Amino acid sequence: MGSGMKLTGSDADAPRERATDMEVFLTAEGGMKWSAMVDGKPVISNSDAFASEVGRPDLAATVEVFETVRDRAASLNENGLCDVIHGRGFAIDESGFGPESDVFNKSGALLLSAARQWLEKMADESISLETLAERHLEAGLLEEVSVHRDAQKQVHLKRTAERPAVLEGWPGVGSLDLEFASKDGPVWAELKWAKSADYLFNCLWDTAKLARAVRNGVASAGYLVAGAPVSEWEKRVDYAEVFNFSGFDGASVTNLTPRFAACWDGWRRKNRETYPEELPCPVCTWPEGEVRSENVAGREPWAIRVARVTAPGSSTVKTPHDVPVVAEPQPPETRPQP
Repeated sequence: MGSGMKLTGSDADAPRERATDMEVFLTAEGGMKWSAMVDGKPVISNSDAFASEVGRPDLAATVEVFETVRDRAASLNENGLCDVIHGRGFAIDESGFGPESDVFNKSGALLLSAARQWLEKMADESISLETLAERHLEAGLLEEVSVHRDAQKQVHLKRTAERPAVLEGWPGVGSLDLEFASKDGPVWAELKWAKSADYLFNCLWDTAKLARAVRNGVASAGYLVAGAPVSEWEKRVDYAEVFNFSGFDGASVTNLTPRFAACWDGWRRKNRETYPEELPCPVCTWPEGEVRSENVAGREPWAIRVARVTAPGSSTVKTPHDVPVVAEPQPPETRPQP
Protein backbone atom coordinates (compact mmCIF):
# COMPACT_ATOMS: atom_id res chain seq x y z
CA MET A 1 0.00 0.00 0.00
CA GLY A 2 1.33 3.43 -0.89
CA SER A 3 4.44 2.19 -2.68
CA GLY A 4 5.64 3.87 -5.85
CA MET A 5 8.27 3.48 -8.56
CA LYS A 6 11.67 4.56 -7.21
CA LEU A 7 14.18 6.43 -9.36
CA THR A 8 17.81 7.19 -8.49
CA GLY A 9 20.80 8.98 -9.98
CA SER A 10 20.31 10.66 -13.34
CA ASP A 11 16.85 9.08 -13.63
CA ALA A 12 15.82 11.08 -10.57
CA ASP A 13 17.13 14.36 -11.99
CA ALA A 14 14.72 14.60 -14.93
CA PRO A 15 11.42 14.58 -13.00
CA ARG A 16 12.85 16.92 -10.39
CA GLU A 17 13.53 19.55 -13.05
CA ARG A 18 9.85 19.48 -14.10
CA ALA A 19 8.45 19.64 -10.57
CA THR A 20 5.69 22.05 -9.59
CA ASP A 21 3.53 22.58 -6.50
CA MET A 22 6.37 21.60 -4.22
CA GLU A 23 5.94 21.04 -0.48
CA VAL A 24 8.32 19.93 2.25
CA PHE A 25 7.53 17.60 5.14
CA LEU A 26 9.35 16.80 8.36
CA THR A 27 9.65 13.10 9.15
CA ALA A 28 9.42 11.60 12.61
CA GLU A 29 13.17 11.07 12.53
CA GLY A 30 13.80 14.77 11.93
CA GLY A 31 14.60 14.42 8.24
CA MET A 32 12.94 16.10 5.29
CA LYS A 33 10.87 14.80 2.39
CA TRP A 34 10.10 16.84 -0.73
CA SER A 35 6.68 16.33 -2.29
CA ALA A 36 5.72 17.66 -5.73
CA MET A 37 3.72 17.08 -8.90
CA VAL A 38 5.58 16.02 -12.05
CA ASP A 39 3.71 15.64 -15.33
CA GLY A 40 0.47 15.19 -13.40
CA LYS A 41 1.87 12.48 -11.10
CA PRO A 42 2.65 12.95 -7.39
CA VAL A 43 6.25 12.30 -6.33
CA ILE A 44 8.33 12.22 -3.15
CA SER A 45 12.05 12.91 -3.00
CA ASN A 46 14.60 12.79 -0.21
CA SER A 47 16.26 15.89 1.26
CA ASP A 48 19.45 15.24 -0.72
CA ALA A 49 17.60 15.71 -4.01
CA PHE A 50 19.20 19.08 -4.73
CA ALA A 51 22.65 18.36 -3.34
CA SER A 52 24.27 17.74 -6.73
CA GLU A 53 23.50 21.33 -7.73
CA VAL A 54 25.60 22.70 -4.87
CA GLY A 55 28.64 20.51 -5.35
CA ARG A 56 27.58 17.34 -3.52
CA PRO A 57 26.99 14.73 -6.23
CA ASP A 58 27.86 12.06 -3.66
CA LEU A 59 24.52 12.68 -1.92
CA ALA A 60 22.38 10.65 -4.25
CA ALA A 61 18.87 11.80 -5.01
CA THR A 62 15.96 9.39 -4.94
CA VAL A 63 12.52 10.12 -6.35
CA GLU A 64 9.46 7.94 -5.81
CA VAL A 65 6.65 8.33 -8.37
CA PHE A 66 3.05 7.43 -7.50
CA GLU A 67 -0.06 6.93 -9.60
CA THR A 68 -2.36 8.97 -7.32
CA VAL A 69 -2.15 11.58 -4.57
CA ARG A 70 -3.81 9.07 -2.24
CA ASP A 71 -0.99 6.58 -2.82
CA ARG A 72 1.58 9.27 -2.07
CA ALA A 73 -0.25 10.27 1.13
CA ALA A 74 -0.37 6.65 2.25
CA SER A 75 3.38 6.28 1.75
CA LEU A 76 4.13 9.46 3.65
CA ASN A 77 1.92 8.39 6.55
CA GLU A 78 3.53 4.96 6.65
CA ASN A 79 6.92 6.64 6.96
CA GLY A 80 6.11 8.95 9.86
CA LEU A 81 4.90 12.07 8.08
CA CYS A 82 4.64 15.24 10.09
CA ASP A 83 2.92 18.42 8.94
CA VAL A 84 3.64 20.43 5.83
CA ILE A 85 6.17 23.05 6.83
CA HIS A 86 5.83 25.50 3.99
CA GLY A 87 3.45 26.45 1.23
CA ARG A 88 3.81 25.82 -2.44
CA GLY A 89 6.25 27.03 -5.05
CA PHE A 90 7.62 26.21 -8.47
CA ALA A 91 10.84 24.47 -9.40
CA ILE A 92 13.08 26.54 -11.62
CA ASP A 93 15.06 25.35 -14.62
CA GLU A 94 18.42 26.68 -15.79
CA SER A 95 16.89 29.25 -18.10
CA GLY A 96 15.81 31.42 -15.17
CA PHE A 97 12.74 32.40 -13.25
CA GLY A 98 9.29 32.71 -14.77
CA PRO A 99 6.71 35.43 -14.23
CA GLU A 100 4.95 35.84 -10.90
CA SER A 101 2.45 33.14 -10.07
CA ASP A 102 -0.71 33.24 -7.99
CA VAL A 103 0.98 30.95 -5.47
CA PHE A 104 3.57 33.58 -4.53
CA ASN A 105 3.59 34.83 -0.98
CA LYS A 106 2.18 38.37 -0.84
CA SER A 107 5.24 39.87 0.83
CA GLY A 108 7.50 38.19 -1.70
CA ALA A 109 5.35 39.56 -4.50
CA LEU A 110 5.61 43.03 -2.95
CA LEU A 111 9.41 42.82 -2.95
CA LEU A 112 9.41 41.68 -6.58
CA SER A 113 7.09 44.51 -7.57
CA ALA A 114 9.24 47.03 -5.70
CA ALA A 115 12.36 45.69 -7.41
CA ARG A 116 10.75 45.96 -10.84
CA GLN A 117 9.62 49.53 -10.22
CA TRP A 118 13.08 50.50 -9.02
CA LEU A 119 14.73 48.94 -12.08
CA GLU A 120 12.32 50.80 -14.34
CA LYS A 121 13.14 54.06 -12.56
CA MET A 122 16.88 53.45 -13.03
CA ALA A 123 16.25 52.84 -16.73
CA ASP A 124 14.15 56.01 -17.08
CA GLU A 125 16.99 58.00 -15.50
CA SER A 126 19.59 56.27 -17.72
CA ILE A 127 21.52 55.08 -14.65
CA SER A 128 23.98 52.28 -15.32
CA LEU A 129 23.33 49.47 -12.83
CA GLU A 130 26.98 48.44 -12.65
CA THR A 131 27.79 51.85 -11.09
CA LEU A 132 25.39 51.27 -8.18
CA ALA A 133 25.88 49.65 -4.79
CA GLU A 134 23.75 47.83 -2.22
CA ARG A 135 22.74 51.09 -0.56
CA HIS A 136 21.04 52.22 -3.77
CA LEU A 137 18.99 49.01 -3.93
CA GLU A 138 18.12 49.40 -0.26
CA ALA A 139 16.94 52.99 -0.67
CA GLY A 140 14.99 52.11 -3.80
CA LEU A 141 13.17 49.16 -2.24
CA LEU A 142 12.41 51.15 0.90
CA GLU A 143 10.81 53.90 -1.17
CA GLU A 144 8.67 51.49 -3.18
CA VAL A 145 7.65 49.23 -0.28
CA SER A 146 6.77 52.24 1.89
CA VAL A 147 3.97 53.09 -0.53
CA HIS A 148 2.13 49.99 0.71
CA ARG A 149 3.55 49.14 4.15
CA ASP A 150 5.23 50.79 7.09
CA ALA A 151 8.91 50.13 6.44
CA GLN A 152 12.36 51.00 7.75
CA LYS A 153 15.97 50.23 6.84
CA GLN A 154 19.10 49.43 8.84
CA VAL A 155 17.26 48.14 11.91
CA HIS A 156 19.61 47.77 14.89
CA LEU A 157 19.60 44.22 16.30
CA LYS A 158 22.43 44.15 18.85
CA ARG A 159 21.78 44.48 22.57
CA THR A 160 21.62 47.99 24.01
CA ALA A 161 21.38 49.44 27.50
CA GLU A 162 17.60 49.57 27.08
CA ARG A 163 16.91 46.09 25.63
CA PRO A 164 18.46 42.68 25.00
CA ALA A 165 19.67 41.52 21.60
CA VAL A 166 16.85 40.94 19.15
CA LEU A 167 18.08 37.52 17.99
CA GLU A 168 18.39 34.83 20.62
CA GLY A 169 21.44 32.73 19.85
CA TRP A 170 23.03 35.52 17.81
CA PRO A 171 23.47 38.55 20.09
CA GLY A 172 26.19 40.26 18.03
CA VAL A 173 24.56 40.10 14.62
CA GLY A 174 24.65 43.27 12.52
CA SER A 175 21.77 45.48 11.46
CA LEU A 176 18.89 44.30 9.30
CA ASP A 177 18.72 45.81 5.82
CA LEU A 178 14.95 46.19 5.48
CA GLU A 179 11.90 45.54 7.67
CA PHE A 180 8.27 46.12 6.76
CA ALA A 181 4.91 45.41 8.32
CA SER A 182 2.46 42.65 7.43
CA LYS A 183 -0.74 41.34 8.97
CA ASP A 184 1.25 38.44 10.41
CA GLY A 185 4.03 40.59 11.89
CA PRO A 186 7.33 42.13 10.79
CA VAL A 187 8.86 40.92 7.53
CA TRP A 188 12.66 40.92 7.27
CA ALA A 189 14.69 41.25 4.08
CA GLU A 190 18.45 41.07 3.57
CA LEU A 191 19.85 42.61 0.39
CA LYS A 192 22.92 42.11 -1.78
CA TRP A 193 24.15 43.87 -4.95
CA ALA A 194 26.69 41.59 -6.59
CA LYS A 195 28.76 42.61 -9.59
CA SER A 196 30.32 39.14 -9.46
CA ALA A 197 28.64 35.83 -8.68
CA ASP A 198 31.29 35.06 -6.07
CA TYR A 199 30.10 38.02 -3.99
CA LEU A 200 26.89 36.06 -3.36
CA PHE A 201 28.77 34.12 -0.69
CA ASN A 202 27.43 36.75 1.73
CA CYS A 203 23.95 35.33 1.16
CA LEU A 204 24.92 32.29 3.25
CA TRP A 205 25.25 34.54 6.31
CA ASP A 206 21.99 36.27 5.47
CA THR A 207 20.19 32.94 5.02
CA ALA A 208 21.21 31.83 8.50
CA LYS A 209 20.33 35.22 9.96
CA LEU A 210 16.83 35.18 8.48
CA ALA A 211 16.32 31.56 9.54
CA ARG A 212 17.18 32.51 13.11
CA ALA A 213 14.72 35.42 13.02
CA VAL A 214 11.88 33.32 11.64
CA ARG A 215 12.55 30.48 14.09
CA ASN A 216 12.64 32.92 17.02
CA GLY A 217 9.38 34.49 15.90
CA VAL A 218 10.76 38.02 15.68
CA ALA A 219 10.04 37.95 11.94
CA SER A 220 6.91 36.48 10.39
CA ALA A 221 8.83 35.88 7.17
CA GLY A 222 12.37 36.35 5.91
CA TYR A 223 13.51 37.13 2.37
CA LEU A 224 16.79 37.19 0.50
CA VAL A 225 16.96 39.83 -2.24
CA ALA A 226 19.99 40.04 -4.52
CA GLY A 227 20.81 41.70 -7.80
CA ALA A 228 23.55 40.65 -10.21
CA PRO A 229 24.24 40.69 -13.95
CA VAL A 230 22.31 37.94 -15.73
CA SER A 231 25.58 36.36 -16.89
CA GLU A 232 26.73 36.07 -13.27
CA TRP A 233 23.51 34.33 -12.21
CA GLU A 234 23.96 31.91 -15.10
CA LYS A 235 27.25 30.71 -13.60
CA ARG A 236 25.16 28.96 -10.93
CA VAL A 237 27.78 29.17 -8.19
CA ASP A 238 26.93 27.10 -5.12
CA TYR A 239 26.24 30.19 -3.02
CA ALA A 240 23.44 31.21 -5.39
CA GLU A 241 21.53 27.97 -4.79
CA VAL A 242 19.90 29.60 -1.76
CA PHE A 243 17.76 31.42 -4.35
CA ASN A 244 16.51 28.04 -5.54
CA PHE A 245 14.77 25.26 -3.62
CA SER A 246 17.28 24.12 -1.01
CA GLY A 247 17.24 22.31 2.30
CA PHE A 248 20.04 22.22 4.87
CA ASP A 249 20.02 19.58 7.61
CA GLY A 250 22.22 19.86 10.68
CA ALA A 251 24.99 22.41 10.24
CA SER A 252 25.09 22.06 6.45
CA VAL A 253 24.12 25.69 5.86
CA THR A 254 27.66 26.35 7.13
CA ASN A 255 29.60 23.36 5.83
CA LEU A 256 27.77 21.66 2.95
CA THR A 257 30.72 22.24 0.61
CA PRO A 258 34.34 23.30 1.12
CA ARG A 259 33.42 26.77 -0.16
CA PHE A 260 30.59 27.04 2.37
CA ALA A 261 32.95 25.98 5.14
CA ALA A 262 35.68 28.40 4.04
CA CYS A 263 33.22 31.30 4.17
CA TRP A 264 31.94 30.46 7.63
CA ASP A 265 35.36 29.70 9.04
CA GLY A 266 36.57 33.07 7.75
CA TRP A 267 33.69 34.80 9.49
CA ARG A 268 34.38 32.81 12.65
CA ARG A 269 38.00 33.94 12.73
CA LYS A 270 37.48 37.56 11.70
CA ASN A 271 34.10 38.41 13.24
CA ARG A 272 34.06 36.66 16.59
CA GLU A 273 31.92 39.39 18.15
CA THR A 274 29.22 39.02 15.49
CA TYR A 275 29.39 35.25 14.98
CA PRO A 276 26.30 33.20 15.93
CA GLU A 277 26.20 30.96 19.00
CA GLU A 278 23.73 28.54 17.47
CA LEU A 279 21.61 28.21 14.34
CA PRO A 280 18.27 26.56 13.63
CA CYS A 281 18.05 23.41 11.57
CA PRO A 282 16.85 22.52 9.10
CA VAL A 283 17.01 25.69 7.02
CA CYS A 284 15.02 25.83 3.76
CA THR A 285 14.90 28.35 0.94
CA TRP A 286 12.17 28.88 -1.66
CA PRO A 287 12.34 30.96 -4.84
CA GLU A 288 9.73 33.71 -5.08
CA GLY A 289 10.78 34.98 -8.49
CA GLU A 290 13.01 37.22 -10.55
CA VAL A 291 12.73 40.57 -12.32
CA ARG A 292 15.16 41.79 -14.99
CA SER A 293 16.29 45.13 -16.25
CA GLU A 294 15.99 45.99 -19.91
CA ASN A 295 18.95 45.60 -22.22
CA VAL A 296 19.42 49.31 -22.93
CA ALA A 297 22.17 50.71 -25.18
CA GLY A 298 24.00 47.40 -25.25
CA ARG A 299 24.35 47.20 -21.45
CA GLU A 300 24.07 43.76 -19.94
CA PRO A 301 20.75 43.25 -18.16
CA TRP A 302 20.69 42.65 -14.43
CA ALA A 303 18.36 40.32 -12.56
CA ILE A 304 17.04 40.73 -9.02
CA ARG A 305 16.01 37.50 -7.36
CA VAL A 306 13.90 37.02 -4.26
CA ALA A 307 13.80 33.88 -2.10
CA ARG A 308 12.03 33.09 1.13
CA VAL A 309 13.87 31.52 4.07
CA THR A 310 12.17 29.17 6.54
CA ALA A 311 13.38 27.24 9.59
CA PRO A 312 10.84 24.53 10.42
CA GLY A 313 10.87 22.43 13.55
CA SER A 314 12.67 23.22 16.81
CA SER A 315 16.16 21.71 16.41
CA THR A 316 19.30 23.83 16.63
CA VAL A 317 23.00 23.27 16.08
CA LYS A 318 25.78 24.91 18.09
CA THR A 319 28.32 27.08 16.26
CA PRO A 320 31.19 27.44 18.76
CA HIS A 321 33.61 30.29 18.16
CA ASP A 322 36.66 28.16 19.00
CA VAL A 323 35.95 25.25 16.65
CA PRO A 324 37.00 25.53 12.99
CA VAL A 325 34.27 25.03 10.39
CA VAL A 326 35.13 22.00 8.28
CA ALA A 327 33.25 20.81 5.21
CA GLU A 328 31.15 17.67 5.44
CA PRO A 329 33.00 14.59 4.19
CA GLN A 330 32.71 14.28 0.43
CA PRO A 331 33.41 10.71 -0.71
CA PRO A 332 34.11 9.88 -4.35
CA GLU A 333 31.28 9.94 -6.84
CA THR A 334 28.74 7.26 -5.90
CA ARG A 335 25.82 8.24 -8.10
CA PRO A 336 25.05 5.67 -10.81
CA GLN A 337 26.25 6.76 -14.23
CA PRO A 338 23.75 6.98 -17.11
